[in-house]
Amino acid sequence: MNLFPVDIPEENIELVARLRSEILDFRPLRDKIEESEWQTWVYASPGSNEAYGYGPDKEKLIPSGFHHVTKKPSDLPHLICRLIAEGLMGYLGSKGYDTFWPKRPPKVRLRVLNKIPQEVCGRRVRLYRGFDLRPFLDRSTDEQV
Repeated sequence: MNLFPVDIPEENIELVARLRSEILDFRPLRDKIEESEWQTWVYASPGSNEAYGYGPDKEKLIPSGFHHVTKKPSDLPHLICRLIAEGLMGYLGSKGYDTFWPKRPPKVRLRVLNKIPQEVCGRRVRLYRGFDLRPFLDRSTDEQV
């Protein structure tokens, strides 16, 4: 296991939010985002009363009942873990890895496989280098890891 710290800036972040209880199913909203090719994402942290929208096109969520909010990153540890995971997965994807997101969010446990296998046993077996990634909050220090 390898652990490495991630420094989180303390500046407030601009998001859009909506009460989680007002969104019975996120699938139609996520489908609309995907079909429209908007650069925005929605996420609801476990136990949170709000769902957040973020990304360059987050303004497009306003007609869907979202409103502007400003939050401290330290107040949104689950969302920050999600953002770290998305950034890391995007980077690894750009370097030739296949990335696999969990089927059941909010679990942020991710798998990454190299697309180029290593052949062994006289080329009869292919091994793919892979990683299991999981950002987490180290509560003993209140720092993001």
